Amino acid sequence: MPRRFHNDTREPDLMTWSDVPRLYWLAMGIAILLGMVSGAIWIAWKLFEFHVLPRIAP
Repeated sequence: MPRRFHNDTREPDLMTWSDVPRLYWLAMGIAILLGMVSGAIWIAWKLFEFHVLPRIAP
């Protein structure tokens, strides 16, 4: 007896991450780099705020 519905739930035209591995790694690299740079800026600002700004304030 033939099946009424086929089991293929994925459309063949859809794109997946496995189709573009370079784009995936590029996006991950940018996200990691952005996180590290913003974290370093935050740490530098906190060190500046705790060590330099209290000496300037009267």
